[in-house]
Amino acid sequence: MGMWGFGVTQSDEYCEVYDRFMEQYDEGFDVSDITEVILDDYLADFDPDDGILHDVYFAIAKAQWQCGGIEPEILKKVTEIIESGSNIEFLRELEADEDGLKQRKRNLKSFLKTLNTPCKTVRKRKGEKSEENSKLPPLVTGGCYLYKYGENYRSFVVLECLESTIVGEAVLCAISFDHYDGTPDFERVQNATIGGFGCYSAEEFFNEDQLMLLGQIAMPADMYDKLFRRIPMSCKKDDFKTADFSAEFKLSVLDIAKAADFDAQGKDANGLFNKNLGDVRVSLNGIIMTMPWNGIFGIK
Repeated sequence: MGMWGFGVTQSDEYCEVYDRFMEQYDEGFDVSDITEVILDDYLADFDPDDGILHDVYFAIAKAQWQCGGIEPEILKKVTEIIESGSNIEFLRELEADEDGLKQRKRNLKSFLKTLNTPCKTVRKRKGEKSEENSKLPPLVTGGCYLYKYGENYRSFVVLECLESTIVGEAVLCAISFDHYDGTPDFERVQNATIGGFGCYSAEEFFNEDQLMLLGQIAMPADMYDKLFRRIPMSCKKDDFKTADFSAEFKLSVLDIAKAADFDAQGKDANGLFNKNLGDVRVSLNGIIMTMPWNGIFGIK
């Protein structure tokens, strides 16, 4: 379970469950059916008392609350987890620091109070994209964009907008490994560690109102060819929320742009990086794969 803070929403498990719930809700499924399927999936792999399930219940509770009301058994379960202190003990066993646990305890108390207060604005289901809206939203090459990840944010940078022989209009993105509690500044986003790359059609991408443009990085031309040597790519939107991106890839988008520019000028890009970079995380047809760094830009 990946956590990047002591807020209730600050874990990969919470974000994945929350996003999955809302996607199925927007597709027209009943709240009770979504809840049952998610819990069945987790209970097939984990003991009912496993602490990993705490964030699962928290995410389901928040999603149900926003969608019109929490089922009594879910509210009872969340109340039990919080008031018994079992979530705090679970995190203590994972060696969380005591100051952080005090903060977590306050956050859980506030979260439970919210769940016991009626939601003022019930979330409406989002409609599916029509054929008229099947094109990509207006995008800026080199643009650094924020998108919602659970109740927090992640970012990606547009490396190139292109026409793919497989999916037509598409966009090549470098997706950050980092998560943000609030709106980060532009410098933080452009220096964020890259988690992976992917090429996305309009059907597998965001709507314009789901994105926030923070700024733009100067980006060399033909990034798709420079990165992947014309390997066909058709990726899935789930890449933007996967928790399986590697933290080992210690490069930012600025590093990639600089290397590509060196390559375009016929200069040696190898000196820009440590030679032991390991593998690059790449989404290929919705499957997260690795590519050796020395296959990119012809670096040996």
